[in-house]
Formats: sequence, C-alpha cells, structure tokens
Amino acid sequence: MSVSSIHGGGTYSDDYPAYRAHEAEQEAETRVKTAQDLIQKTEVEESTAIDHLRDRFEKTYELQNSKHTELLEDQKMKGYEQIRDLQRAQQAELYRTIREGQNYQEKTEQETRAAVRKIDTASQTQLNEVLNERTNRIDFEKVKSEDELQAIQLQAQNSINKIRENSQQRVQTIDQENRESIQQLKENRQENQAKAQIKNESFLKKTLREQREGLDHIYENATQKLSEIRKDTAQKIAAYSSRQSDPFYKLVSLDAELKDEGHEFVLSANIPEYEQEHISVNIRGNQLVLSGYRQNEELLKEDSGHRQGTSSYQSFHESFPLNWPVDAKRLTREKSGDQVIIRVPKLNEFAPKSREEPKPQPGRLQVPNFPHNIRKST
Repeated sequence: MSVSSIHGGGTYSDDYPAYRAHEAEQEAETRVKTAQDLIQKTEVEESTAIDHLRDRFEKTYELQNSKHTELLEDQKMKGYEQIRDLQRAQQAELYRTIREGQNYQEKTEQETRAAVRKIDTASQTQLNEVLNERTNRIDFEKVKSEDELQAIQLQAQNSINKIRENSQQRVQTIDQENRESIQQLKENRQENQAKAQIKNESFLKKTLREQREGLDHIYENATQKLSEIRKDTAQKIAAYSSRQSDPFYKLVSLDAELKDEGHEFVLSANIPEYEQEHISVNIRGNQLVLSGYRQNEELLKEDSGHRQGTSSYQSFHESFPLNWPVDAKRLTREKSGDQVIIRVPKLNEFAPKSREEPKPQPGRLQVPNFPHNIRKST
C-alpha cells in the first residue's frame, strides 16, 4: 500500500505562502498607519493644551483687570464720601455759627431793651450813649461773627480742597499702579506664552523625532520580516512544488454549511460514518468550531520475516461566525448516514433572521476523500 493512498483526503491551498506574505504587508501598513494616527493625536493634544493655556491667561487678565477696576471705583467712592462728609460738616458748622450769632443778637437786644427800660428815667444824653454803646457793640459783634464765619468757611474750603487734591492724587496713584500692574501682567503673559510655545515646539519636535525613529524601526523590522517571509515562502513553494499532487498536503474541506433558521443555527456536514465519532463541535466566543482527526496504522508481515509498517495522523477544523448569542448547553447533534447535523438554539427566540453564509468556493475547497481502507482507532 502506498503512502499517498494512506494520507489521501487532505488539501492545502497552492497560494497559501503568497497569502501569508500579503498578510505581513498588510500588518506593516497597519503599524505605519497607527503611528501616523498617534502623531496626529499628539499634535491635536498639544494644540488643545496651548489653547487651554491661552484661555487661562486671558481669564486671569480679565479677573485682575476687574479687581483693579473695582478697587479704583471703591477708592473714588470713598473720596466722594469724604468730600460729602466735609461739606455736611461745613454746612452744619455754618448753621451753628449763624444760630449762635442770631441767639447772641437776640440776647443783646433783650439786654438793650431791659437797660433802656431801667434808665428810662435817666437823661437823654446817657440814653443816647448807652444806645450808641450798645449799637457799636452789636456792630462789633456782627463784624466779629462775620469774620469768624468767613474764617470758618475759608478753613472748611481749604480742608475740602486739600481732601479733594489728596483724593485725586490717590486716585491717580492707584490708576498708575493699576496700569503698571496690568502692563506687568501683559508682559508676564507674553513671556509665559513665549516660554510655553518654545516648550511645546521642543516637545513636538522631540515627539516627532521619536515617532519618526519608531516608524523607521517599525519599517526596518517589517521590511526584514517581509524579506524573511518571502524567503521562507520561496523555500516552501520550492519544497511543495514537487508534492502538489499529494492529497496529504492539501486543505481539508468538510463540505459544511451553516444556516440561520430564525430561532437556531443549523450546521450540516458530510462525514463518513466511520469517522463521525472523531468529530467534535464547540462554541468559542461567537464562532461555531467543527473539528476532527483521522489516524491509520498498517502492518505487513511476510513469510521471510520482513516486516513493513505505516502510521498516519491528520487533524482538521472549520469555524463559522455566529451573528447572534447562542445557548451552548442546548447544542444537539444528529446523524443520518454520512450527514451530521448540529443544532445550536439562540438565546432569544425573537432574534431576526439573517441571510445565509456564502458557500465556500469550489475552486479552492474540495470535499475530502476519506479512503475506505482507513480503519477506526480502537
């Protein structure tokens, strides 16, 4: 019995090495794209940080300006209140002086009338002298009161002017200090912005340099790996070119088909009865995996004592994606001749039906040819 007949039934795709090389190229392109996305993300984060810093400085400047404006207005209001207090005090002093003069005048007139009544019997000359004296005294007191009133008014006016000058000078000083403080804040803000910009540019250059070095390293590794894959592929193609006709090196297909029946998934596969006990079905994540193995042993003894033996083993598997959660504990398996039917209920009986999965291309997959001379393992 030939070895090729024992290992029959297995198939490998002729373009498998080229497919591995294509996957390596796609993986290298994916890594390069990931590095580019990381650079763009870093640039966006740096721009966001600069904008945030700029907004924070603008808010600080507006807050300081508002505080200085409120302080200036408060000082102005305090100066105005002091001026109004002095004006009220001056007015009160003026009213008090006038009242005192009026009271003194009334008192003097009363004293004069009393004296006139007392000396009514005196001579006219004495009366005139008294009247003249009283009149002169009244005039003198009036002049004295007016001088005192003018002196008080002048003193109050001088005090008001001095307070006004002090208030204006203080307001000017505060305004100058505010202007200097605002100018200092502007200079500090510009200096901080310049420092932040220099720091951000340095960090960005460093990041770009590191990203560029990383990309170069990734590109070198990908190029080296691709070269190794191409070299290995070329070797494997050269090795397989002489055994393409051997079924042992071909991909095994179970001619299985998965259908969505609405409330359950149904998988059907054509497998010889003597190999069905080696078939297992498992749920792995959202995949329905159908796997199995075959083995065979042959021993030939001749009368001359010559012995010849051959043993072979082959495993295979096929997975099908599930687009809905299933209840793996309720999985059932039915047998009907060479056909095996697996039923997997869905977790929700109202699940929407999906279209059937496309059948494998007949040009790439073939029904495995299970030899009838393969015995069941014991």
